[in-house]
Amino acid sequence: MRPTLRPLLLQDLPFIHELYNEPSVHHQAVLTSMDVSLEKLEALLRYWLTDAKHLHFVIEDVDGTPLGLSQIFEIDRINRTCEVGALLLPRSQGKGIIALLHEHQMKVARDVLGVTTIHAQTVAYNSHSLHVLEKLGFQQQGIRKRALYRDDEFHDIVQCAKSLV
Repeated sequence: MRPTLRPLLLQDLPFIHELYNEPSVHHQAVLTSMDVSLEKLEALLRYWLTDAKHLHFVIEDVDGTPLGLSQIFEIDRINRTCEVGALLLPRSQGKGIIALLHEHQMKVARDVLGVTTIHAQTVAYNSHSLHVLEKLGFQQQGIRKRALYRDDEFHDIVQCAKSLV
């Protein structure tokens, strides 16, 4: 299955609400809160859609069913850096989609935005995400110790980067 990407729209709010409130997505990603309300997400989407430091794409399967969200954010045009991330619903995980998304993100960052270094972060216990990032040439830059509180305990966040030059 080869997913397609299209720009995020305000009409995607119900899907983004589902995605951000999906327990398995929340567990695997560096998201700070669970049970995000529609009102908070609508404000967040409006910000993403109008701020030049963010590019978001909805990932869809061949019949147009949303699978996840591809994010290029914290775009810094002076220092030529950005951060990338992706969120997938459980039915789409484990199919190689994340690697394809990161390849797309690197191409957009390099060829469209002129970025020379991209950053990504993941929760330290997410070994699958770390493996994909390393496979794509990201290198660990550091660990933010006890940076995320989830499930009644603190977790480390691994910071990675990749040069695009």
